[in-house]
Amino acid sequence: MHEGTTYFERCRAGELDPAVSIPQRSACWARWLEYYTDGQPEPRVAYAERRAAALARGETLPPLPDNTPLPPLAPPTVDAAAAERRPSPPAGEASACRELCRPRWDTCVDACHEGAKRCMAACKLDYDTCSRACF
Repeated sequence: MHEGTTYFERCRAGELDPAVSIPQRSACWARWLEYYTDGQPEPRVAYAERRAAALARGETLPPLPDNTPLPPLAPPTVDAAAAERRPSPPAGEASACRELCRPRWDTCVDACHEGAKRCMAACKLDYDTCSRACF
């Protein structure tokens, strides 16, 4: 598991290094998903799957000059019926956080395929992180 965690962090670091090409980034995530997911937390696997899919579409993350959080992936197109079926965010956040964190939740959940537990777990982790920032 330690080796998988180390490789995951290398892939994340490659996302922020302008010297690492998109094909190299994509290959890193593909190798991690193929060989290093055993024992890894579901949100981490979901993140890697989302990054691999985004890189396949040509989406990259800009290099970060400081500790700014990574931006969310581009929101998918969602019809009104799908938005109506969208699950509510986890309960328990402060009212000040609802307005701030709800758009992130909606964007993340809309990117998940129906019934994708790992993707939903990653969305919950992202939402919980956003909510904690309000306290």
